[in-house]
Amino acid sequence: MRLETTQQKPTLLMLSDRFPDPDGDQRATRAWRLLCCASVTHRVYLSAVADKPVNLSLWRRVAKRVDRVQIAAPKRPWKEASPFSGDVITWTNTQNFDALLATNPSAWPAVFPGRISTAICDFTFDKTDSKPTIAGLYQRLWPRKQVELTAARRSQIIAACDRALVATTEQAKALIGAGGKVFILPDETVSKAWSLLFAGAQIPVEAPTPTVLHVKPTTLRHAA
Repeated sequence: MRLETTQQKPTLLMLSDRFPDPDGDQRATRAWRLLCCASVTHRVYLSAVADKPVNLSLWRRVAKRVDRVQIAAPKRPWKEASPFSGDVITWTNTQNFDALLATNPSAWPAVFPGRISTAICDFTFDKTDSKPTIAGLYQRLWPRKQVELTAARRSQIIAACDRALVATTEQAKALIGAGGKVFILPDETVSKAWSLLFAGAQIPVEAPTPTVLHVKPTTLRHAA
């Protein structure tokens, strides 16, 4: 848990397909960059899938940036791991989150938790192949059906999210159906771009000009 006081910040539920790691693979480093940005603007509740054991040093680095952290149950031979499980269900049932961030469509919850103002999904590694699994080999027996399901799921997530993140202009052009929801968050300038992501919700409201009424002064009553 974070030591500094962050009660004044809005809350964000981060669901990650990789445990954030600045020294990990591309997905893990992307998740780390997103976590670093999110922890500046929000109180982060993190649930992440770890594709390898998490050492104590990395755990502490991540824990300093979040209010809560959970490592999702590991993959099973016939089923992919989901970060929206375990304690996360309790989190969403006991408090309202201002924002939801999924680091990959595979991390998007099957049942969307309600009462979330802004939902964001990162599509940067949407088409990156993962390590072969028995489930993956089994599904390839019906490649056409699998492609149809993937396309339908992608369209469903794009429709449900408020922002679809990508890292490059080429990825933005390739994300069919996202339209105005696409927001480019380059790895090189991720912090600057992240600050603009929530800028629309932080526009100050101009205070109305007070109206001065001229009132006739009253005479003070003297004590008897």
